[in-house]
Amino acid sequence: MNKISLVNQQDDKSCVVACIAMITGKPYEEIRACFKEDDIPVYPHAQDAVLCKYGFVTKRNTLQSLYPHGIYILSVPSLNTPAQMHAVVLDTTDYVIYDPQQGRPDRKFYTYSMIQSWGAADEIISWETLLEQGYNS
Repeated sequence: MNKISLVNQQDDKSCVVACIAMITGKPYEEIRACFKEDDIPVYPHAQDAVLCKYGFVTKRNTLQSLYPHGIYILSVPSLNTPAQMHAVVLDTTDYVIYDPQQGRPDRKFYTYSMIQSWGAADEIISWETLLEQGYNS
């Protein structure tokens, strides 16, 4: 696989297009042309079809089951649009996040430390503590 280079999304809904461009090494416009307007924002079936066209397959994982030397498209909460999801590329060879929002004016973007804490920050609370805090099932 080629070395990943950051590709910026061109609008607020095309993060997956930019992620696929990063992974395949193809121009953003070429990847964008693979999708119908109705496919933006991109849903998994459309993402998988375009990746397959360029010789890639998708295996669904969780952040708890990522492997070293892998490339992943992660679905994360958007830092810029409340109640929306966003896609970033994770390269576990160097543990680098490539966020298509990075470099866009007035946009927040993910870094690896943010993904790491978001994905692995499972708070463990005992039932006893929950009951003390007034939790009712």
